[in-house]
Amino acid sequence: MEMGTSGSGYPEKALAIYESCIAPILGAFKQADSSDSLWIESCDPGDTSVARFRLFPGSLYLLWVEALGVKPHDCHARVAAAIECLHNASLHHDDAIDGHSSRRGVTTALAQHGFAAPVLAGDGLVGIGLRLLGTAPDLDCRLIVEYLGTAWHRMTQGQAMDEPAAWKSVPTEKHEQHWELMTRSKLALGNVAAPLASATVGRRDIVKSVAQLHERFSVASQIMNDIGDLEGWEGFHTIGPSTRKRCEEACRKPTIATIWSRASEDEVGGMALGRRALQQVSLLTSEALKELSGFSLQSPAADTLQDFFIRPLREMERVARGHTPC
Repeated sequence: MEMGTSGSGYPEKALAIYESCIAPILGAFKQADSSDSLWIESCDPGDTSVARFRLFPGSLYLLWVEALGVKPHDCHARVAAAIECLHNASLHHDDAIDGHSSRRGVTTALAQHGFAAPVLAGDGLVGIGLRLLGTAPDLDCRLIVEYLGTAWHRMTQGQAMDEPAAWKSVPTEKHEQHWELMTRSKLALGNVAAPLASATVGRRDIVKSVAQLHERFSVASQIMNDIGDLEGWEGFHTIGPSTRKRCEEACRKPTIATIWSRASEDEVGGMALGRRALQQVSLLTSEALKELSGFSLQSPAADTLQDFFIRPLREMERVARGHTPC
């Protein structure tokens, strides 16, 4: 008897659950099949209030391609969609590992369907992403796979470093150093967009520089994420309302908020902590904008990239003024 023909309906139900997990990203493939619509949005099953203001790795890749003077074509859109597959796969797996019930204000596959759903959805997205790379004409797929494979490996190393068991082996005085190294590794998949774009348009001369730019700046996003966890909002590059419990991450492992508080003896969540976070993000933003100006990028993509680096500071300033995350 073929799968799906029995009276139980279980195979159909299982496949329906799997498809519901990966359905949001499939819209990117439809866009990637058309040269008329090249901007890829990450999974967003309904609420676009946060997605509107965030450049996901696939979109960031296309933006860098354009900023470097190359008009994005179908082949670039397919690479962007593949990046988004891997990105969303990592988020599904992260939800399974950390037990997240929500992400971007939406209930996770884990909360809806149990542990197997995000694991299988993530695995499926990896496969679809790899298959998509094989259909990108006119690009060096071996080069792209090398970049994405390296980024995936570094991200996995960063996730391993961020596990509670791993933190237990780190001396307290080394926590901040470990946190920054973990952050830069953990966010490698998001940071690969700029160097990959540079390589695929033939600008190998700036690959290392743009990679370092994004790697250093990614610390700003992690500061937002950690402070947000403390205060009960979720923010990585933008700030939005959260349905997660306050200190969900901080109760399991050190975050930058608890590390700073321990070092300065400030009360966790105090004004001094907020000021330090704002100062750090401001410094990282200033350094990033200075570096960005040295690449001689072309508008209007250059303006959008500039906004990408400015937005976290604006978000932090808005919260510092006492505005409610929206």
